[in-house]
Amino acid sequence: MSDASLHEILAALGWLDDVLRNAVAAARAEREGSNHGGLFIADHDVDRLLASPLCASSLGALETLPDSNAPSRLTRVAQAFDLTPFEQCILTLCLAPEIDRKYERIYAYLQDDVQNTAPAAALALSLFCANVEEQAAARTAFHRAASLAHWILAPGAETSTLAYPLRLHPRIAAFLLGDDTLDDALCLPAPLARWVNPRADNEWVWSDEHQKKMATLAAPVSELEPLCVLEGPRGSGRSSFAASVCRARNTAMLVCDAASLTEDRVTSLFRELRIYDAALYLDGTVPPDLARLVAYEAERWPGLLFATDTLETKRPRMTIAFTTPDERTRRELWLRRIADPKIAARLAALFRFLPGEIDAAAARAPSHSEADLIAACRQVSSDRTVSCAAKIPLRRGWNDLVLPKPHLEQLSELASHVRHQSRVYDDWGFHSRVSAGRGIVALFSGPPGTGKTLSAEVVAHDLGLDLYRIDLASLISKYIGETEKNLARVFDEGERSGGILFFDEADAVFGKRSEVKDAHDRYANIETSYLLQRIEDYPGLVILATNMGRNIDAAFQRRMTFVIDFQIPDASHRRRLWRTVFPPAAPLHDDVDFDFLSERFTLSGGHIRNIAVAAAFRAAGNGGSIDMQHILLSLKREYQKMGKVCERAELGDYYHLVR
Repeated sequence: MSDASLHEILAALGWLDDVLRNAVAAARAEREGSNHGGLFIADHDVDRLLASPLCASSLGALETLPDSNAPSRLTRVAQAFDLTPFEQCILTLCLAPEIDRKYERIYAYLQDDVQNTAPAAALALSLFCANVEEQAAARTAFHRAASLAHWILAPGAETSTLAYPLRLHPRIAAFLLGDDTLDDALCLPAPLARWVNPRADNEWVWSDEHQKKMATLAAPVSELEPLCVLEGPRGSGRSSFAASVCRARNTAMLVCDAASLTEDRVTSLFRELRIYDAALYLDGTVPPDLARLVAYEAERWPGLLFATDTLETKRPRMTIAFTTPDERTRRELWLRRIADPKIAARLAALFRFLPGEIDAAAARAPSHSEADLIAACRQVSSDRTVSCAAKIPLRRGWNDLVLPKPHLEQLSELASHVRHQSRVYDDWGFHSRVSAGRGIVALFSGPPGTGKTLSAEVVAHDLGLDLYRIDLASLISKYIGETEKNLARVFDEGERSGGILFFDEADAVFGKRSEVKDAHDRYANIETSYLLQRIEDYPGLVILATNMGRNIDAAFQRRMTFVIDFQIPDASHRRRLWRTVFPPAAPLHDDVDFDFLSERFTLSGGHIRNIAVAAAFRAAGNGGSIDMQHILLSLKREYQKMGKVCERAELGDYYHLVR
């Protein structure tokens, strides 16, 4: 406690002692000659109590701390709650027993009741009012809506005004005696509110618009401060913006979980705000049944108010939007946390992170190496989800991809295109030459099993981005308008996740528009038009895979950045596929003839994989190694699945193995 607070309290108690001495003398004169029956406090006991100094333990509680510049706490409470001189007298009257219990016996003596140790309203009126008229006017201080009764006094039992017991609210008493711990109602059973220390200004990168609004809010106003509605996802910088404003104003900020508020907690919350003249940051949505109460208290309290959700009050309103920062801003945010500009540029290009997510990734990485930072970013992005989508595990890289050289070059160009978007569009100024969106759309077309999904996985693995396979069954709805809503969620959440959207069997939703013959045709065409708009505006990578590329609408094909036509591999590529499909640990027999398999059977990579796995299970069942017979029997079964017959001529010298 500061010297000013200690001296003011001691001076107030000295004044109270003088008032009590006069009251004791008057009460003694009035009672002179009367006989007391039962328990009572003797005159000499009261005289001794009035003459005694404060008890040693109480003085210990008021030990002076080196804070001589702090304003006195009694004055702070009086100003914060706009107490009248009469109410300030009651504040001292109620504080005295919190410091020394001798005052309880003195109050009992004056009220002529040994058990009535708390001062009643009648005692306060008699001590601090000179006549009946003043007492009648002062009674309004005990109304429940009055500042004294609402904020300062502890709730009492329903009784007459004169009999109302006057006790300080425990939080007010604790504050006056030097305790700055938040009210128990805000901490138990779980923390509801916390103080926030604003960050240093150079930790964040604010847009020009945000800087203008920050400068506006940094200057206090004479009337009600505005209600600042901060719109944006968690981690977008809303709380840091509010903290920076408070830092500029040298004001404390109390962050409150709005959803956990109750009626009692609302009172406790605004009591703390008034005590410390702090700003309030309401995080979340206020329960509907408390919205009016919170709005009422917010209108009576003039401090700075931030909210992440709407709140209907009479305050002037300022809406501030927070979105995913552009790549240049992300690069600068990364550079505040890591020293390597090249790594910062790559991370900014790959991960469309919010500022809070950049913080989380930088803190989670064991080191600032590129590999550790990308792994940390992947962990942070894995917390995000995309509706109607499943995240594909990324286990395979370029070495697992067996494709003709032109296809590999195109896929490498695709990855490079994603990696260097910022340099081309921002640093080199191509954004001024491109009117449409900056997103990248790739079409993978070709027969089943030719490597379309694997190629998408390899590109995602190379870029370090998550790959989301869109579930068309849950995306498409028979109800009008529902498909568009589902698509909107997919693209919105995909943009927030920063991942790659992979539409398998894409012709189901990206098919050609048809001639309008009925309402169904019209709405189907509306879905396609909506897709055209969203796919063009999507800032990341979208991959469409289809077995029937000719069925894709021409408007989509015009917007394709890359079109890769996957074909059944030739004999040389099939040979590589046969040799790489078996893991090193698989027990492969010497009689396996990869040249024969690749030359005689025109199969896609997917079919070769199925045959290899089936052959492995046959060998495991027989307790031996994987030999040519296991492979040919599995190949014959795969042909049956494809609706083909494995001819004797194709099997040649190996026909006897499957006969």
